[in-house]
Amino acid sequence: MKYVETLNTTENKKTEELYNKLGQISTNKEKTFAKFIQSEIGQNKKQTNYLIATQNNVPYDPYGIDSHREGTLLLKLKNVSKQTFDYYILYLQTRNSLYMTRTQRSFING
Repeated sequence: MKYVETLNTTENKKTEELYNKLGQISTNKEKTFAKFIQSEIGQNKKQTNYLIATQNNVPYDPYGIDSHREGTLLLKLKNVSKQTFDYYILYLQTRNSLYMTRTQRSFING
C-alpha cells in the first residue's frame, strides 16, 4: 500500500492566467478571451493547457464583424497549441490582422 499512500500525499497545484480583450492578464472571469492553465500532477509532471475564445468553432475576433454582439454570442474556450495561443495573444495586444490570420491557420492545422 505504499503506492497508494504516496499518491494521496501529493498535492496538485494549479496556476491560471485569464486574458481580456486587450491581451492583458485580468481577474474578470466573465470577459475572458484566452486562458493559460498549468497543473502539477505528481512530483515531476506538469500539464499545460492553452485555451482561446471560439465562436462556431472558429477563433473569435473581438474587433471583427460580430464585436458589437459580444454580449449575446456564445463563446467557448477551446484547447489549442502554444503557437496558436501565442498568435492570438499577439493579435489581442497589437490588433494586427496578420496575427489573426496566423491564429486561424494554426487553429485549423491543429
